[in-house]
Formats: sequence, C-alpha cells, structure tokens
Amino acid sequence: VKSAAPTAEGETVAESFDKSVTEAAMKELSFLTEQGDRPWALMVGLYLPHFRYAISQEYYDRYDGVEIPLPRTPPDGRSYEDSVPEQLEGSRRWLGLTSDGVSEEEVRNASRCYYGMISCMDEQIGKLMSQLDRLGVADNTWVIYLSDHGDNMGEHGFWSKLNFYEDSVRVPMIVVPPACTNAGAQCHAPVSTVDWMTTFLDLTGQTQEFEELPGYSLVPLLEDPSEQWPERLVFSDYACEGTRVPMRMIRRGRWKAWFAPGLPPLLFDLEDDPHEWNDLSTEESCREVLEDLYQLARSNGWDTEVLREDILFHKRRLKYIEQAETGP
Repeated sequence: VKSAAPTAEGETVAESFDKSVTEAAMKELSFLTEQGDRPWALMVGLYLPHFRYAISQEYYDRYDGVEIPLPRTPPDGRSYEDSVPEQLEGSRRWLGLTSDGVSEEEVRNASRCYYGMISCMDEQIGKLMSQLDRLGVADNTWVIYLSDHGDNMGEHGFWSKLNFYEDSVRVPMIVVPPACTNAGAQCHAPVSTVDWMTTFLDLTGQTQEFEELPGYSLVPLLEDPSEQWPERLVFSDYACEGTRVPMRMIRRGRWKAWFAPGLPPLLFDLEDDPHEWNDLSTEESCREVLEDLYQLARSNGWDTEVLREDILFHKRRLKYIEQAETGP
C-alpha cells in the first residue's frame, strides 16, 4: 500500500499493455467483421485494475479533490487484528492490515490509484464499443464483461485478493445483449464464473454440448433478471500463497461458509451481515446449516488430503527453485 503512487515516468506497464491489447483487438474486430455473415467471437484480456496500485499522473489527477471513503472498521470497538479468522492468519504476512501502521492518507492514495486504473480500463472498453458502432455490428453482438477476482481495498484490513470476503471473491458480470432494451437491469441471484461456458453454448444453440459441464446456463436470468435461484450452490477454491491447506467457500442463498481442514470454519449470513463481521459457526442455532454446507462442499469432489499434498509439493518445489537461482 505504501508504494501506491502516480508514476512520474508516464504510462505504467499495465496501462501500456492494456492499450496495446485494445489496439490489437480493434484491428481484429475489423478483420472479423469483413468475413461477411460468418459468426465470430473475440476475447479481450485487460490487466487493469490490479495490485500493485500505480497509475499515470493523468488518471490519478482525475480524482484530485474527490471524497474517497475509508474502509469500514470492525464493529464493537474491535481491531482488524481481533477480527482476522485463523484461516487467514498466514495471509497477513502477504497483505498486511491497515491498522499495522498504514495512515489514512496512504489508504486514500491507494484507492485513488485504483480508481484511476478503473478509469483507464473503462476508456479501453469504450474504444472497443465505439469500434463495434463504426463497424455497424453493435446491434448484432453480445458484449460480456467479466473479471476473475475483486480487491479488498483495505476492507477487513486486507489488500489485493486471496480470501473469500465478498470484496475479494465477488466479481462483476455485465452482459449486454444485441439491441439491448433493458439497460441497467440488475440480477441478484448468485452465479459463478463457471456458468459462462454453458451460457455461451446455450446462446449459440449448442445445448447438447453442456449436459456434463458444471455450470448453469444464465439465459433464464438474462430473460428475467428478477428470477431467484435460492438453492443454487456457488463454490470458490483457494490453495495458493499464504496457505498450507486447501480452502473452500460455498454459498447457498443467504448463507456463506469457509472451510479449511484442521482450522475452524466460518459461517456468515449475508442478508443480516453483508459485510461479514459476525462469524456464526459456533452458534447452536446455525449448526445444522453449517453441517449441511460442509457435506455439500465435500460431495463436490473436494479431497482435502490430496489437495494438501499438492500444495506442499508445490511450495517445496518453489523453494527449490529459489535456492537454485539464489544459491545457498
């Protein structure tokens, strides 16, 4: 966080990368649309916004004087340290807590850089949308924006990602159908990124191809965004930096649970506690909900012992590579 700052050298590497990708995508769109009525698809992978928090002065200055809210603080006078689940104690070394000496100015500065990164990304998407208009295909093209992770941005005292708090694990999914007539409609049914392949096959009439896929087709939600899927299970797995054990999140409706072998589980009621401050895993009234979610998590093929050995093997391998490169 303390390294967050506008760059004096001009564009950051991430900015230059995204602008180059956008220019290449615009050329590819021109080529694809020259093929007559032949169907086409194009995926454009932009990097921004992303940790570390750095952006060129141009975008940083756009938020000069803009009121930037600070992250929420724990209720009941608790500190961030008091609120860290045992599952995430290893992540503290990687990501730090805002009460570990980071000032309000540094927090706002990091947010200002992040806002600038979003503005830069938004411009690139705007260029692509304008290109569709110029080519005359905007009314015959599905446009989907999807991210792979969020950013804690100081919430719960964490930065970057690497946990299952909503700020980190929840991602945007924006779908613009051809000749869209209900712009701005929102759907609150929990879905997953694994749904996109099934949805794509459904949109292209290949329904026979997705019978064995894990995702759901989101076409019913696109047709009626008010529809609810209260029993839909959404999973997220984590087995990377900051953990020696596999971690799994499962959500069903209002309930969200985190599991990690050998560590206490967590359970949150997202309707009553949307910011996830109150772990209900030890509440007797919630015991049945927690046990049910745990069995569902295990029934989905989550073999913690196999995964744990894979994690440890990977970490030992990385240590070997580090020693080989740096010497004893």
